[in-house]
Amino acid sequence: MIIDRNNWGSQEDVKAPLHLERPVPYVIVTHVGLASKPCTDVYQCSNKMRVLQDAAIGERHLPDLPSNFYIGADGNVYVGRGWSIANSYHNRTVSVCFLGDYNRYEPADEQISALQHLLTYGVVQDVLDKHYKIVGRRQTKKTTSPGDKLYTKIMQLARWNPCGTEGYTHCGAELGYPTLWDEEAIHNERAGIKPHYIHQRVVNEEE
Repeated sequence: MIIDRNNWGSQEDVKAPLHLERPVPYVIVTHVGLASKPCTDVYQCSNKMRVLQDAAIGERHLPDLPSNFYIGADGNVYVGRGWSIANSYHNRTVSVCFLGDYNRYEPADEQISALQHLLTYGVVQDVLDKHYKIVGRRQTKKTTSPGDKLYTKIMQLARWNPCGTEGYTHCGAELGYPTLWDEEAIHNERAGIKPHYIHQRVVNEEE
């Protein structure tokens, strides 16, 4: 099931500056991390979405949640920036964040199934390139995201690509992408805007 922004209680509409450039050739998978327990029902996951949004806007100075979509352990997909607005990593990627710390917890089968159904829909709607590639966040930045347990799962998917791992060029090299995918963080750094972590990073998306 798709839980839209109104239904999970988003504080405002997406105000991110860039639209997604279609067709999108890459899907990036990340997680919340930092001992975050997976949410198992709509109430828990909606609350987690609101906390993540508050942290993204108030502490990280992002215009909204970083990712396009979020998947709870309840098997539901929660809309972040959606299919039209670019995520905070690269404007020719769709980012999907799993709600929880998947270094500690095993992803539910329902979550993997939800990811696959979401991406199939993206192809049907001509948002995703029909030959899109799936990568983990750790393939585009020095991080443990999306967690070892989830990363093991996505490596088994037919669309997973080994770019950014030992012996391979960085992800998106064939399209001129930068080595590091973190566009909004780079923009904030250039503008002199520094993150202000009220919650000691326990609720933020990246480790």
